[in-house]
Amino acid sequence: MNTTLFRALVVSEKEPGSYARQITEKSLDDLPAGEVLIRVDYSSLNYKDALSASGNRGVT
Repeated sequence: MNTTLFRALVVSEKEPGSYARQITEKSLDDLPAGEVLIRVDYSSLNYKDALSASGNRGVT
């Protein structure tokens, strides 16, 4: 069991066409098997990221 935690922006569809987003803490154990892990010190969201996080699937 890996208890290393990281923060993640999670977008979920509550009902068709209605999305919720929140920053939550996840564990490395929450990642799917076989995924690549990279260390990131800083990150940002751009305009298309914000559109996608708002539920606009056409931009991703």
